[in-house]
Amino acid sequence: MVLISAIIAVTIVSCKNTAVEPQRQTTTAAAVTEKPTEKTKKQPNSVSVGTPMLTIGIGENADLQAHYDGSLPAEDAAYSSDRAGVVTIDEAAGRVTGKAEGGTVVTVKSPNNKTAHCFVTVKKAPTKVSFPVDKLNMLAGEQTTLTLIPAEGEGFSAVTLTSSDSGVVSVAANGLLTAGKAGTATVTGTTFNGQKATCAVTVLDNNGVTDRQTAVDADLLREPGWQFPSVQKVPAGSRVSQYGQSDDGRWIKVKYNDSTGWMYNKAFGEITNYSQFNTRTLPVMADDLLFDVTTDKRAIFDFVYQISYDTNGDNTVENLCVEYFKRQRGSCFHHAAMLCYLYNRCGYETYKVNGLSAYDGVSEHSWCISKTDEGWLHVDAQEFSIRTADEQYFIDDYSQFFNWDKEAFPPTGRVA
Repeated sequence: MVLISAIIAVTIVSCKNTAVEPQRQTTTAAAVTEKPTEKTKKQPNSVSVGTPMLTIGIGENADLQAHYDGSLPAEDAAYSSDRAGVVTIDEAAGRVTGKAEGGTVVTVKSPNNKTAHCFVTVKKAPTKVSFPVDKLNMLAGEQTTLTLIPAEGEGFSAVTLTSSDSGVVSVAANGLLTAGKAGTATVTGTTFNGQKATCAVTVLDNNGVTDRQTAVDADLLREPGWQFPSVQKVPAGSRVSQYGQSDDGRWIKVKYNDSTGWMYNKAFGEITNYSQFNTRTLPVMADDLLFDVTTDKRAIFDFVYQISYDTNGDNTVENLCVEYFKRQRGSCFHHAAMLCYLYNRCGYETYKVNGLSAYDGVSEHSWCISKTDEGWLHVDAQEFSIRTADEQYFIDDYSQFFNWDKEAFPPTGRVA
């Protein structure tokens, strides 16, 4: 009996082992392959877009580059526009397409209601484009960029740059030009709709470079024009090596302390006497003025602010500026035009605004809306009310003082 009981016990244990063990393995495999449900997905803490402001042409596609938490593609985000008919939105691709001229705020929202915004301006598709210069000299090994410029009222976002000889000058995907061996190559810029501009790039060696001495303190700029950033300051009396100049002769290509860039010709004491004041000579007069005033936003504001007030002139920015140069005085329209022209000449995106007094609805006034690091803000170089106790000269909103076409200009306000 003892022997039979022992045999039965062993048999029962063996049956339990063979029945339970496979069950445990099956359960483990199911746990590994189980897919997370929607409830288990991590919700983003933030949403971002590639740029808070975007300009495209009618018919152009642009990727908003929406991401969660800085790097994760916002694949399940919802998109919306606050103005119908300006753009169409492809939510699956995170892309907008320009449909009609105007501006709209496109909002990207995550399932847990985190949002990001992009102000999209749609302009006419380009019919003509150009580079700031038709010819460009570079030294072997030097790097620079070329910016394609649309005609007035037209716009685009994406540009493709190509080189006819990559051995002379190569072009990176981000538009950076790198000079190689000595020679000449043509760089071509092409917009989304096939509009093109060319620039002849000549790469020079160090032979035949002319030494010059600056007459006054000056800036070494990345490209010819005040809209480009300064590479470094060049003190008066510095020796520089000149190896090129712009077509109009006003900008000199130099090398200083192993840095290459452009200097305004006035830095060498070569001041041209312009006897005629008109819209053709206005850029030259403005550049001479900026050389003395500097390109600092506050310095330009202070210069325009001191213009004597006088009611006269029309509403054309260029003509108002010419009128100022002739008469050294002007109305609020002159102040706004000068500020707008000089700010844009320096690369600060600015618009001249005309409006009516919020008090009587009749009195006309003109001021500017300018893009700053803090956002789109109002700046008025004629009104005393713009200057507060802390000398702040940009303000968030002018609605308490004036009425204007708010749909025609970017929404103002400081960025948090």
